[in-house]
Amino acid sequence: NSKIIEQKKELDSMQRMAEKLSQNYIQLRKTAKEKAIDLVETYYGHSSAFQRSIILHQQAKKYWKTFSHLSINKEHLDACTEAIKRGVKIQALTSLKESNLERVKLWRERGIEVRLLPELAFRYSVYDDAGVIFRFVHEKQYLASHIRNSKFAIGMSNLFDSYWTIAKEF
Repeated sequence: NSKIIEQKKELDSMQRMAEKLSQNYIQLRKTAKEKAIDLVETYYGHSSAFQRSIILHQQAKKYWKTFSHLSINKEHLDACTEAIKRGVKIQALTSLKESNLERVKLWRERGIEVRLLPELAFRYSVYDDAGVIFRFVHEKQYLASHIRNSKFAIGMSNLFDSYWTIAKEF
């Protein structure tokens, strides 16, 4: 009988310890998110990066700024249009290539502000002072990195704004 009571006390103690560990883990995950740990997600291949971009357009609340070759994917353009209807301001910088002029018209018809640069030095999007997505293409391989960090996003938004002021209106 005393052995059973002793085992029950030990089990109760282990259960309290497990609960405490679980609570500590939950708090650690919360702190990690608040302190910007686990900020970078990487997407391999155009399709997975594209789907993530669409989801982020659907979640955007204030603005979306992008250096882009201007996608003509209907699902992507629809996500942009819906964002604009929600009050999200979308601005795009693209290159002066002749092949992009039709794309510029298509984006502008959707309500997206577009300006032109002689060429794009990089490709990234920044949204809501919350995150940045860099896009890399090399030898037909596509990679995108999504960085969630407010200070970084604000800096990249300011860089975009600097280019925006010198870009040509269409």
